[in-house]
Amino acid sequence: MNKLYVDGCSHTVGHDPAFNVGKDYLTSLFVKELEEERVIEAGTTAKCNEAIFFDFLNCFDILQEGDSVLIYWSHAERITQHVQNVSRANLHANLHHKKYLNGIIGYKNLDPTPYSNNKMYKYTQLEDLAWTFLYRTYMQMYAVQELCKSKGINYYFMTVDPYYKYQLIPKEYRKQAPVDESKVFNWPMPEIALWHNFNRNKHSNFLVEWALTSTPILLGRALTKENKSQYIAQDYKHLKQKGHRILYQWITEWMDNSDRDLQWIINNKLTHEAAREFNTLEFHIKEFNLKGFNAVHWVEQEVDLLVKQLTPAITYVYE
Repeated sequence: MNKLYVDGCSHTVGHDPAFNVGKDYLTSLFVKELEEERVIEAGTTAKCNEAIFFDFLNCFDILQEGDSVLIYWSHAERITQHVQNVSRANLHANLHHKKYLNGIIGYKNLDPTPYSNNKMYKYTQLEDLAWTFLYRTYMQMYAVQELCKSKGINYYFMTVDPYYKYQLIPKEYRKQAPVDESKVFNWPMPEIALWHNFNRNKHSNFLVEWALTSTPILLGRALTKENKSQYIAQDYKHLKQKGHRILYQWITEWMDNSDRDLQWIINNKLTHEAAREFNTLEFHIKEFNLKGFNAVHWVEQEVDLLVKQLTPAITYVYE
């Protein structure tokens, strides 16, 4: 009996761990559809990509030819404390499966990043930092891909950060270790039009881009436009359960037919009004309003203030 290994952060398992039991999120929907013992549930809230990567390594021996792996990679810059504080030497000493990494290009670049969550943007050019974090996740994706291929394991990816951000990684690095884009549900995709004079090295610009171009928010905005009903959860960060149900349907169809990726869905299933959410931030910024939401996280609260400052200039340029 083939197994399905599912991993990711709150965008996979649900964003309220105290009340997720019996709810419809990606992981639980797979459990409901398949026999429970066939699903290996590895995801948890606030999980960073290092933890996702090393958990996969720890489970690699139990995965066999014909099994499947589905990973919804989290925000690339996310670092959780237990990974952040582990030295590279200790990671290597504790990795039972490090033998599988021999010969995988770029594994030396997977060191835990020394920035703390509060200081990571303070002394570094954000443009440089963005692609550095993204490259680390990209190499983790490549490593998982190569390990799965070595054992005949089916693998499927999705990324919280949109495709165009991964294009910030210099082409020569991506060419050195190519991730098969047909195995990533939301790759390739067109670049999202931001605004005139956008500068990723300005904290205000970076934060607005980060918050409003995540895949869950883009999906939530598109589904809201498509169905005339709100699909973004109260925290303005995650999808509601009904969004997970639609995403689950799309992903399972894509796993059966690789042509039916997110770009195919945008071209064939969504109205023009819904589809344009994946191409430009113009309408989102003009309509951004947290009234009726309970967005208690500092990011959304700060973005609320920043969008109000940006809107006049952005509106003028668009019009």
